[in-house]
Amino acid sequence: MNTNTFLSNNDESCKIATQDPTLRIAQGTTDITKDDCIHQGFCYDDSIPNIPYCFKTGDKTNSYVLSLETLTKKYDAILIQYRQAYADYIQYLEQNPNTPSYSLLTANGQNNTVCSGGGNWNNTNGFPKWFYNVTNEQCASECDNNPNCTAYDLVNQSDNRYQCAIFGNQDIVPATANIAYGCYKKVNKTNFLTAVQGQTYWGTGAISGSQVNTVEQCKALCSADGNCSGATFNQDKQMCWTRSGEGQLVEGLPTDYAIVKEDAQHLTTLNMFNQQLTDINQQILKMVNDGEPLYKEQRENRATQSGILTDNLKSLLEERAKINAVLQTYNDYDEEVLEEEIDINYYYWLMLIFSVIIILSVIFLVRISVASSNSFSFNSLF
Repeated sequence: MNTNTFLSNNDESCKIATQDPTLRIAQGTTDITKDDCIHQGFCYDDSIPNIPYCFKTGDKTNSYVLSLETLTKKYDAILIQYRQAYADYIQYLEQNPNTPSYSLLTANGQNNTVCSGGGNWNNTNGFPKWFYNVTNEQCASECDNNPNCTAYDLVNQSDNRYQCAIFGNQDIVPATANIAYGCYKKVNKTNFLTAVQGQTYWGTGAISGSQVNTVEQCKALCSADGNCSGATFNQDKQMCWTRSGEGQLVEGLPTDYAIVKEDAQHLTTLNMFNQQLTDINQQILKMVNDGEPLYKEQRENRATQSGILTDNLKSLLEERAKINAVLQTYNDYDEEVLEEEIDINYYYWLMLIFSVIIILSVIFLVRISVASSNSFSFNSLF
């Protein structure tokens, strides 16, 4: 095939593979140019996205098999990653049981805070609840035992015992006070925040955009807001965007950091691999279904070919029997000829020996006759 054929797309095999991409067998590297592809004697067509541009036309059956093998290998590779991510998530849950922990909220860089804001003092669902002459641990235990408790604060310290108040609202806002010894917000361990470099998180709604210096400061902003489900921090701009609602991690710049709950990060990873496996599985099923007519045709062809081969084998066996019979006849004839040659040789040698004996006898008789004649002549002289 010449270059012009490929340039004009008049080559029949190229046309077939252009119309049916399943027949394409990729050639060259992924960044091969049209000229290089054609110069090497291959077809080139970039009209279909995510399909090999530089290709040669293969047998349809082989093409299906190669495509299925490629998808199966890809599926197996992602399945390994999925299982590893699942194992990591299980390990994380084992190391971080869903028991409450508390984060001290500061105000203006001060730790002597009370949980004062956002309607904390409204008697919603019976909050706030008061406990007196208790330790910090005892106050935390009271919040632990109340599933609706979101935070607690301590005031009026005496001998490491405090007046304790627990709260049930989400928008906990710390404020400084001279008699305060800390506002503590309940944080489940599975809600601890982690940062994923190169990714962003935007949730479904915006909360704030703040100038911060570090990822940890961006984490603190999100932790301090009960509505924050995650954030995005950009190191170059030193900006932190806190977000609300559910969302997925999105690929960003190398200087971006997606700040999400650690358990959510594990689940997002699992969901990503699960979706990839589902997509590949659907592709395999579609390819198997689309290839069923071809497989049926191949089965019928194989059955026909098998019948032909069986008939051929039968004929060959019959012919071999005939050949064996001829060979046997030839062997029998050869044995007869051999026996006749043996008999001829026997008589030949027998005659030869007899002839020799006769010749010797004649010679002997002649010599005796000559000798007798000479003797007679000698005697007559005297």
